[in-house]
Amino acid sequence: MAQRTLYIDADSILKLLTHYSDGDVPLDAELQGAGVSRWLGRWIGLVVKSDQWAHDSGAIANDGGLKPLHIRYEGKKVLSWRGGDEPLWTDGPDAPKRTD
Repeated sequence: MAQRTLYIDADSILKLLTHYSDGDVPLDAELQGAGVSRWLGRWIGLVVKSDQWAHDSGAIANDGGLKPLHIRYEGKKVLSWRGGDEPLWTDGPDAPKRTD
């Protein structure tokens, strides 16, 4: 099997998450930083700022900070999970169709 390296910038990943997370990542989300986990293989972390999260009381952790938001895409399902809450699977949007 052939192997290829793909490069994608973190802002593009954030735009995809804004589209696929059905509102969990707000439209005004602004990328602050990005990195790859050294403990969880193939996991990417984004530090994102949004004014809309300041009013989301469900996102506040016991220490007063915001809970991390975990997003996973599998097939046509999207998982969003904030630490301590129940994971929520929703239907993902239809992917654009190729026209060629």
